[in-house]
Amino acid sequence: MWNQPLLFILCTLSCFTGAEAIIRATGYHGGEAIFVCPYPEGYEGSQKYLCNSQCRYDNDVLITTDKAQSGRYLILDNRAKHVFTVTIADLDDADAGKYWCGVTQSGKDLYSKAKLDVLPDSCCDTFSQFEGVTDASASISCPHDQYRNTLKYICRGTQPSVCLRQALVTSIQSGNRRFTLNDKAWNEFIVTFTQLTLLDSGPYLCGVQSLTGFDHFSLVQLSVKEWCCVTLNNLIGTVGRPLQMQCPYPPQHKGKLKFLCKGDRHYNCNKVVTSGRSNSRFKLQDSVTSSSFSVRITELRAEDAGMFWCGSDTEWSPGNYVKIQLSVVSQQTTSIYSTVTPEAEHLRPVIFAASAVLAVLLSVAGTLVVVYKRRSRKTQGAVVKVNSGNKEKATDSGKGKDAEDIYANANVDGWDLYHGDDADNHGDSLYQNFSTEGVSCHETVA
Repeated sequence: MWNQPLLFILCTLSCFTGAEAIIRATGYHGGEAIFVCPYPEGYEGSQKYLCNSQCRYDNDVLITTDKAQSGRYLILDNRAKHVFTVTIADLDDADAGKYWCGVTQSGKDLYSKAKLDVLPDSCCDTFSQFEGVTDASASISCPHDQYRNTLKYICRGTQPSVCLRQALVTSIQSGNRRFTLNDKAWNEFIVTFTQLTLLDSGPYLCGVQSLTGFDHFSLVQLSVKEWCCVTLNNLIGTVGRPLQMQCPYPPQHKGKLKFLCKGDRHYNCNKVVTSGRSNSRFKLQDSVTSSSFSVRITELRAEDAGMFWCGSDTEWSPGNYVKIQLSVVSQQTTSIYSTVTPEAEHLRPVIFAASAVLAVLLSVAGTLVVVYKRRSRKTQGAVVKVNSGNKEKATDSGKGKDAEDIYANANVDGWDLYHGDDADNHGDSLYQNFSTEGVSCHETVA
């Protein structure tokens, strides 16, 4: 009883089996090939071997089951399945040709003819070109003529011998979250790359597994370009008030979907509003006369501060987008709500420290002005014009003060301080209109 649909003929060394009985093995230059040699029941304990040429001499025998490995050859006997295999490693062109699978027995041995094909480990003469941009996605089409239910895969490089072993993704295993394979079409499968980088550029092999012989391959070339040339606009709005963003786009995108999204990076931003879909606070209006659309925020909030992207191309082609950095100002204070980009995050402590130092210096400067005034008036005396009349009163150093304080006209809160005899010439005062914007200094005068 035969376990495999192969014809074995008991013959002398000069006889050959029919063409239908030929055992075929395939491999690539530098790779390996495996002969699978079945044998009938009752020969489990017999010696098995592989030989080349006409298998007439002892030196034609490459390996036997008496020694499992010899140089580039490895033989394994699976007695339960009545089959032995011979692996030939490090193939070269000279290995291609005719072989024999042999099983010893009393009298004449049992032989089966075998053939090895060796191909160059490179592919292919022609290729398809695909392009993508950094941080975006790209889809590669891998056409094939048939093989609807066979394994599909893609690998990097041009070596068929290692392609399946180094596959980025297959039709039965995802492998990497950046790559997905769709095998729903009859004549092609689609591989999608996400979060592209410049390092993804290069050749790729699309592979379709063959149940007999070599797998079928096609070569594709992927070119990834830098995502560049995005216009940056800085906008400042006020909490509770409306704000409008203007977004130009290429003329050829007139009929495409328009959108505004928010996030530090364009590839992971969240869509806020799209054309054809309304939002309670965000309204998108496409211009009829120009290649631009506007987004109006009806009531600005502090949490609206951040980076926005507006565009008309969901493939995120370079140069087709506008980047908007929005800062939001409170109505009650001069506080500005904004976001710090990841590239400038390390400057945040420096900014806060500089602001604190500036506030302290301004406060100290204000205090020194008041102290200087007091000492100057005590040592030199002062002539003070009182609002109730033009009465002048001179005071000596160390004397008591009149009920009308000598600082009656000193506007400490506004820092409008008029000194000595120059009180009538406010424009000439050294400290006139000293401004401390963003800093509140309060001085109590005794």
